[in-house]
Amino acid sequence: MNINELKEKNLRELVEIGGDLDVADARDMRKDDLVERILQRQVERGGQVYATGILDIVDEGFGFMRRHGLMPSQDDVYVSSSQVRRFGLRPGDRVGGVIRAPKDGEKYWGLLRVESVNGVDPETAKRRPHFDVLTPIHPIELINLETDSKNLSQRLINLVNPLGKGQRALIVSPPKAGKTMLLKQIANGITANYPEILLMVALIGERPEEVTDMRRSVKGEVISSTFDEPTENHTHVAEMCLEIAKRQVETGRDVVILLDSITRLARAYNLALPPSGRTLSGGIDPIALYPPKRFFGAARKIEEGGSLTIIGTCLIDTGSRMDDVIYEEFKGTGNSELILDRKLAEKRSSRPSTCSARAPAARSSSSRRARSRWSGRCAGCCRPWARTRASSCSSTASPRPSRTQPSWPASRRARPRPRLDRELTVGGAIDGPRAPLVRSAGNGTFAGDH
Repeated sequence: MNINELKEKNLRELVEIGGDLDVADARDMRKDDLVERILQRQVERGGQVYATGILDIVDEGFGFMRRHGLMPSQDDVYVSSSQVRRFGLRPGDRVGGVIRAPKDGEKYWGLLRVESVNGVDPETAKRRPHFDVLTPIHPIELINLETDSKNLSQRLINLVNPLGKGQRALIVSPPKAGKTMLLKQIANGITANYPEILLMVALIGERPEEVTDMRRSVKGEVISSTFDEPTENHTHVAEMCLEIAKRQVETGRDVVILLDSITRLARAYNLALPPSGRTLSGGIDPIALYPPKRFFGAARKIEEGGSLTIIGTCLIDTGSRMDDVIYEEFKGTGNSELILDRKLAEKRSSRPSTCSARAPAARSSSSRRARSRWSGRCAGCCRPWARTRASSCSSTASPRPSRTQPSWPASRRARPRPRLDRELTVGGAIDGPRAPLVRSAGNGTFAGDH
């Protein structure tokens, strides 16, 4: 009997199972109590109970299988320190095995036999390499986010700031500029085009309704700790999310983490960690910045196989000096940066009105081949633009300009040429209310940029 399968059944099905096992007062019990009683009756009859969960190892060496979420609960399964040492178990492993009922004086169920670790045999998992000894390289494989021609946000990212497997990307955004919606569209693009990639969305300090909306909109694993929970929950959830991703990368799998947001995670560490006696501008302790940097710095492409891509959001223009300091500390740590403009979002209309572009910086040959189809076209009207200087066009239905017509208007020929720093902005709503409008920092994406 599998505990996870019992948890997925409704109360009526559990009452029927309890009747078959002669569970008294099955109709009057709550669901959790009924599941616990069914498992006890199964063990009393000599049957076996199978369970899976995420391993969380404490300082003393033993651990617990978190069956529901990543925080401690009454449904956890105790894993002894001898089992941890024998099979080389690590935090974040998805462990499955046979469990036993708690004995007299015990509080938790105990792991009786380990049968699988991350979906493979325990002896095979014991020989896997450690994440820290794997060789990191530059991202060389493109992640195509485009799914629907009507979804221009995904296409803008492909054009302006393409993402690769192993990218360490930072989305800089003021409040209410559409960063959460942009993350949702990125997640949907990854799950649609790359079903083999493990997608994890970590929501730290967000509102409960946003967590529910993300769970219903994204076909991935959503890990959350809302703003009304203790700061220790924020830090623990983030650390466990990173450990789960590392264990999957060690097996050669591609993993993507969408973190919202780095700013709130740094604030949580600032409150959770003991003070060091030093304080930066804004009241933040320097020690509080190290764990978020360790989280963000774990993103890498692995030469031996697998990758860990982390796309995190960072808040600016909030009126808090602490948030500005956090952004300054993380500025330049990633190899990709995407900036959302609040002023452009406030100028939205019923459809894209005008668009302009600047010539992209040099990229690797693999990036150019992967995006050669759209490399020289406008995101608003799909018409070619000049590669060496900016051009303007109308996204509405208008006749194509003549080939002999100059690219620059006569009134602007004497003006200085614009910087070639890859900027593309679209005025007007794209994918719904408060659509995110992007401006790439142009600091390089693929191996050819370095």
